[in-house]
Amino acid sequence: MTSFNFFVFIQLLAMIIAVSCRSIEMDSLVYGGDESPIAWLADEFLQQYLIHNNGISSSSSSSNSKIPNRIIGGVDAEPGEVPFITQLFRRFLFSNRFLCGGSLITSRTVLTAAHCVNYFTNYRIRYGTNSILWSPFPEVEVKMMKPHPKFDLSTVQNDIALFILKNPIKPGSNVQTIELADTAVLAGTNASLYGFGLTQGNGNQPATRMQKTTLIVMDEKECAKHIANLNIEKSPGMFCASAPNRSACNGDSGGPLVDTISKKQIGIVSFGTRYCPVGSVNVFTNISYYKDWINENKVE
Repeated sequence: MTSFNFFVFIQLLAMIIAVSCRSIEMDSLVYGGDESPIAWLADEFLQQYLIHNNGISSSSSSSNSKIPNRIIGGVDAEPGEVPFITQLFRRFLFSNRFLCGGSLITSRTVLTAAHCVNYFTNYRIRYGTNSILWSPFPEVEVKMMKPHPKFDLSTVQNDIALFILKNPIKPGSNVQTIELADTAVLAGTNASLYGFGLTQGNGNQPATRMQKTTLIVMDEKECAKHIANLNIEKSPGMFCASAPNRSACNGDSGGPLVDTISKKQIGIVSFGTRYCPVGSVNVFTNISYYKDWINENKVE
């Protein structure tokens, strides 16, 4: 290597490192800090999502030691059981970093949460698999990100986004789109939750295989009361669901909540309680409330 080429190489390497460090700082500012009441928000390392306690590690403490090992109370999903689920990754140098879940609603559109959108580029979608480690299908690049124009991180209003894919995904036995609910979500509805989130409330690694569990949609007044305890005002675009001995957790963000009877997606995982204790209340984006916006912005 000539001295000139070596000098150019060093410059390029320094630029890559600088951009990487800058991105991490921006991410911490967006998803961390005492001013935010949100208990989980996706970020590229899955370690800075516990507000008031950024950088939490998997080491136990006197308080963390009481947290059960399996906080979502779920089981492995069967192969092909959830053909519409997707995984959002960011490609960084030579590796993928898992960010959020999502659902395939058209061959070129993935539905997810707006808080899964950040300043990074080079997003990719993995699909057709229950594993977070591999898929028999090639990853698809994200061409465009469309968070709701009125999304507000501080109040978690309008926590919904669309990822438009560069190329369409072909349907198959393990790859299908999901139909979205177009009627109001009723209290008492049984719903299935799917995701790759943490299985330890004090951990920092997502599940390697997709988990599933069931929750029950809560009464509007009880939901509003819970959200008010987080200093957030409940909007029509939110609803709550909960069940004993189970909960969503960090890394489940953006993933689908599906009506067990109609098989239509009714919600998107938005936020919940710190450390994801079993039986805690989970808050979801209400899909039927945003159906017009979805239809106007999705790409077939």
